Amino acid sequence: MLGLSGLGSALVLSPFLLPDATALTAPSANQRRHLQNMARMAMTSPAGETHHMRPSTPPKSGPAEPAANFDSLNVALKHHVPLSTCCSGVYGSDIWGYTSAATGKEWALMCYRTGLSAVDVQTAAVVTAPSFTSPSSVWKDVKVFGHHAYYVTEALDQPGIVVFDLSGLDSDPPSISVGPAAIDNGGGPESSHNVVVDEVSGYLYRVGGWNDNKNVRMYDLNANPAAPQYIGKFGEGYVHDGQVTTFASGPYAGKQIFFAARALGWGWGARLQIWDVTDKSAIALLGNGTWPGAVYSHNVWVDIGTMRAYVGDELFSYSSGAPTTIFEFNVSDLSSPSFLTSFTNGVGAISHNHICRNGRLYVANYASGMRVFDLSSRSEMGYFDTYPDGDGTKNWNGAWGTYVFPASGLVVVSDQNRGLFVLEDLGSSAPSHPPPPSPPTSPPPPSPPTGCACAVSHPYCWGIHSGEQASGDLYCYESASSSSWHDTICPGTCTSDYVSDAMPPPPSASPSPPPPSA
Repeated sequence: MLGLSGLGSALVLSPFLLPDATALTAPSANQRRHLQNMARMAMTSPAGETHHMRPSTPPKSGPAEPAANFDSLNVALKHHVPLSTCCSGVYGSDIWGYTSAATGKEWALMCYRTGLSAVDVQTAAVVTAPSFTSPSSVWKDVKVFGHHAYYVTEALDQPGIVVFDLSGLDSDPPSISVGPAAIDNGGGPESSHNVVVDEVSGYLYRVGGWNDNKNVRMYDLNANPAAPQYIGKFGEGYVHDGQVTTFASGPYAGKQIFFAARALGWGWGARLQIWDVTDKSAIALLGNGTWPGAVYSHNVWVDIGTMRAYVGDELFSYSSGAPTTIFEFNVSDLSSPSFLTSFTNGVGAISHNHICRNGRLYVANYASGMRVFDLSSRSEMGYFDTYPDGDGTKNWNGAWGTYVFPASGLVVVSDQNRGLFVLEDLGSSAPSHPPPPSPPTSPPPPSPPTGCACAVSHPYCWGIHSGEQASGDLYCYESASSSSWHDTICPGTCTSDYVSDAMPPPPSASPSPPPPSA
């Protein structure tokens, strides 16, 4: 969600009017300062929020609701966790997931207007940090590195990053705690709309919020994940969201690439940007692209397997009257992303956040809930309407964000008005529960040399060390782990002098078996 309001034939940022989008000019320093002050007022005063896009219906009170209350297709409800249980009864915000490396247990990290909760996706148990309260704001976000979570907000009265330690979720009872330090470290204004983490390289990026043109701020998590170290900032225009990937193979192997949703810039152009952030001292803009009717580049996710980027424009449907629309780019050439096509489900809600997993796109679609697209056909294959009060309406109620757990395939959705939903995509090939760990297996015994006919009762044929029997002879054993050998040896059939590591040598204390008769 963004801090804009009142879109019709013109784009309006209170208190000044931006005329025809083709002739937009950079706001003055005074106008930018006024926007920042407006943001502060919105975060601290309910009246101030009239300047912003926000939910128009109040948070729904009451207990968890049954699946029968929600329209759905090929998506099953596992748990509904209402706002009163997960979110102190206030509006929900964004969502992410955490999987314990020690236990494999999966937790949804649910942001809400004044805090953060961890929810067990199998039991719906809720865990919060004692005494933690964040300044009230619609805009909250969280990402994970190891067993730490990094929480940001557009509220200007919170430090730039609040770090949570999630290791206590493996305890009984489970717990989460706020780290000892609130992080800013020279990263500029505290406000951030979103946070992006590259879990491979160990770098964090704060984006959005009320900052100047270079609003992507970089932090190193490797030395001490509990205390991110600020290392610099970059940007060209207002970057609202993004995804950073370290390529493991192919022409970009080893490169850390930032796919950025540049919502607008002081040239006011919404676009997809691609940055090389491998060398933090020499950040390079590789390429950028836009799409027909672009208004506000909100969110991007890349399917690395196909090198397709999927961009959401939060204001495209609102301003044009079109149904929910996703814009697809070919990004196989990072220096020249090319717009391919757009696709829609025909529903007139506003697209917000999406994520790609296993060839499917999971979209939090505000007033029409969570939608599932098959990316090979660009067709909607399923949905779960978390906001049944206004399906297809162009407003900012309903589903905010979505996350898909890699192991189980479970989908979690944050709904501003109703709380957290744990869903199962019935059309996905991913299992609904993490597979149990495979039991350890012993390596198979080596194939015995040919030429020795052991008895059926002792089918394992093993070589003998020199000195224990004649070099090159074989014994016949009951099994690969047995020391019971047959009283007949097979002389002269080994081509090498060995005993398998998986097989104990014949007991040397026992009398050697007699040689076979001539």
